[in-house]
Amino acid sequence: MEQTIRPRDDTNFDYDKNKNIKLIKSLFENLANEILYQIFEYLDFYYVYNGFFDINKRFQDLLLSSTIPIKINTPNVSKSNFERYYENMIIPNKHRINLLCLSNPFTADIILSSPCIMSDFVRLETLILDNITAKNLYKIFLELMFLPNLHTLVLNPAEYVENATDIFSKIVRLSKLKYCKIKYQIKIDDDPLPNYFNDCDYSSVEHLIIDARFSYGSLNSLLYCFPKLRRLSIDCLVYSRYEDNESCPIRLLKSLKHVSLKLNLIKFNKFEKIAQYFFRYVEVLRISTHYDAAYLDAKQWENLITSYMPSLRVFDIHYDGFGSVNGLTYHNLIDRFTSPFWITKQWFFTHQHN
Repeated sequence: MEQTIRPRDDTNFDYDKNKNIKLIKSLFENLANEILYQIFEYLDFYYVYNGFFDINKRFQDLLLSSTIPIKINTPNVSKSNFERYYENMIIPNKHRINLLCLSNPFTADIILSSPCIMSDFVRLETLILDNITAKNLYKIFLELMFLPNLHTLVLNPAEYVENATDIFSKIVRLSKLKYCKIKYQIKIDDDPLPNYFNDCDYSSVEHLIIDARFSYGSLNSLLYCFPKLRRLSIDCLVYSRYEDNESCPIRLLKSLKHVSLKLNLIKFNKFEKIAQYFFRYVEVLRISTHYDAAYLDAKQWENLITSYMPSLRVFDIHYDGFGSVNGLTYHNLIDRFTSPFWITKQWFFTHQHN
């Protein structure tokens, strides 16, 4: 007798699948609150909300009633989805948020649509503003001054800024800030920072990263405003016709230990001034430069380090250029970095040629 093997019909297949899903869901719902909170810590909070908020009232209470600090990122979602997330989770949890990342322009528009909303984020410690408009940037700074725990700020405006003063004059007034990273595009390189200061114009920032073009002529004014700096990094320190060293008092930066600078058309004698004024206590110096072959003069470096940077223990310099100093070839210049001064410090240099 011939038998015909019939395929399982769709009804049975869906029944078994749904039964497995219900079993997994039931097991997950039986987990203790403490275990669920530990699982949530490994997930982005938006996906926790998106996956669990609508399951039942217990999960809504878990997300809304806890006192555990939460981190709010703004993933690449539609405006309508973010509006729902904002109403259901961000507003009820303002007092719990310790990290807030706004990476889409409309997210800042939505959050800042309510007056004085940022001042309600009383536990906020880290704020990341990526691609934020100038309108929202200036509005948000007014409220950040009242946040008692804000110690980290990462800032990347969406538009060109008119001059650096617009940003730094506001950062200085954030009295609890310790870490600040700024990335911007500026219209005018040579526009100086103000060279006059009030007693309140001193920043608490200890680690400052400027990922932008910054004028050499404004460096003294900048450092005068940041007396507690421990680490400084400037991605592009550019030549300036303006100098404020004579018009602004020099501040001795005893806490400044780590410095990283990329120099653009800054001659060695200009860099010498920076080192003489500010690098007395620097322990780690990393610079990248080109154009001026005087940076390859080992004797000048030896004098500068001995006289003005006695604490220096890590010296990393990258020079890219062509030419010679006093008729010496590059081979001759590099050979001068093998005197007892450099060997004792165990600083060694390498070079390559086209």
